[in-house]
Amino acid sequence: MVEVFSIGKDTLTPLLGSPATVQGTARDLVAFTGNSEVYLYVCSSDSPRAIFTYRMVRNGLEPVRALDLTKLGAEKPGYDAVVAPRGFLYVMDLTAGVFAFSLDAGTGDLTPIKGSPFQTGTTSTAMCTARGGKLLYVAVSPLGGRSGIACFRVASDGGLTSIGRASAPADVMDLRTDCSGKILYAASASDDCIAAYEIEPAGTLKRVGTTPGGGGKATPAGLWVR
Repeated sequence: MVEVFSIGKDTLTPLLGSPATVQGTARDLVAFTGNSEVYLYVCSSDSPRAIFTYRMVRNGLEPVRALDLTKLGAEKPGYDAVVAPRGFLYVMDLTAGVFAFSLDAGTGDLTPIKGSPFQTGTTSTAMCTARGGKLLYVAVSPLGGRSGIACFRVASDGGLTSIGRASAPADVMDLRTDCSGKILYAASASDDCIAAYEIEPAGTLKRVGTTPGGGGKATPAGLWVR
């Protein structure tokens, strides 16, 4: 189910019809503002593996359509999703890579981008964009291998080109950039720390620091940067 609220000065008010029932096993959701409508994309990892599109209306959510990801090669999709400012949707699959779609501003329709899914090389655990959607970063944590952050340049059509990989702590569960777009932060659950990276001019990453967590008492799994 998805809870839908209107945001007041200091309160959240549930909309009529909330919580809304959604299909599948919802793992992440993102919104996209089109020409005159706001669309919500709910990513389901199982039963079925799909992206469900909803139109946001006065009384909550109105179902629009579903896109079956298994037909595109999905294995374990929906664990992270981002909408890039230039009108692209990226959905992370734990093992199949990153699925990329262009968004229709009039209808909210999803069109797979040529080359999708884009391979990250191993198990993906978190994802974020930077520089107004011109860069995409994906944390990878292979079983028994070296963790890292895969770096991609986003083309004008939304396609991804690999531009390198930076080392990272184990099991990075979230990635976020600061407001300037110059620093990327990675939250590591296993290593109990937050690593900081400078986003270099070419889009590659240079590690510039690590903040210890709670001395083994905390497992950072999410970030919020303001």
